[in-house]
Amino acid sequence: MSGIWIWHGEPAPDDANPAPAEPEIPKLDKKQSIIAGAITIVILIIVFAGILPKLGNYQDAWASVQAMSWRDKATLVVAMRVPGSPAAT
Repeated sequence: MSGIWIWHGEPAPDDANPAPAEPEIPKLDKKQSIIAGAITIVILIIVFAGILPKLGNYQDAWASVQAMSWRDKATLVVAMRVPGSPAAT
């Protein structure tokens, strides 16, 4: 007979197979977080101030949005919110 039996006939917990411990969540490094945030801001500035204006004109795009009917604007908002739609990704 292997293992130790307790009064109710159930085997005692086996020390060889302890319950799995919860994984530790790594702590964020403050310096790396600041650097990552700064890099993100620089990339956003490059994209929105450097690249996108060469592809289109913000004033023309805003004029197009203002010229839309409320149904067109609602459709645009729904298309951006629907998972799986090209505008949502």
